[in-house]
Amino acid sequence: MQLLVISDIFGATPALSELVAGLADRYRQVLTIDPYGGVDMAFSSEAEAYGYFQKHGGPGLLLEQAKTLLRATTPPSDLLGFSVGATCTWQISGCHEFKQLRHCSCFYGSRIRDHLDSQPQCPTSLIFPCREKFFAIDSLIEALQNRPNTRVIKTEYLHGFMNSLSLNYSAHGYRFYLNWLREKAAQSPIPGPAQESAGPYNNTC
Repeated sequence: MQLLVISDIFGATPALSELVAGLADRYRQVLTIDPYGGVDMAFSSEAEAYGYFQKHGGPGLLLEQAKTLLRATTPPSDLLGFSVGATCTWQISGCHEFKQLRHCSCFYGSRIRDHLDSQPQCPTSLIFPCREKFFAIDSLIEALQNRPNTRVIKTEYLHGFMNSLSLNYSAHGYRFYLNWLREKAAQSPIPGPAQESAGPYNNTC
């Protein structure tokens, strides 16, 4: 089994490489999809990363890159995305084309709210922060939590908690969910709607 990881707007960074390394022993192969062709752009801030990302293809290009790579892979596969990568993962989960997908994990994909028509075709976990700046996270969760093949997890952490480059990075949250991903790799996920609360760690909300 292989894992495909879709990055956030920071792209291929040492932080993402470290996360991938933490999962590599659970998969035959781990492939990373990022907006910048594997080049570490070394952005100085999230604002800089966002501006560059929008000027160089944005989410539409990232989504097409992910679909192209999936078409070239052999089954079975897990798909993992962060932020904009999570929104891409969510959109892909609703595509009938990709029958090789075993499970999709979407971390803080805030723009999932723009794609509520997507209907996951494989078990899909949505890991949300405790709050978002620009919309009510609980309303989004309510809209998604009874959807088939969808498991909703509201965490104690903030958007970006899995990325050490983010101001919202949480070492506790990172360790907890890295272990969660490692355990998920060894499981056959059970389809069906559910909502969970995440881990016993302290939060910044």
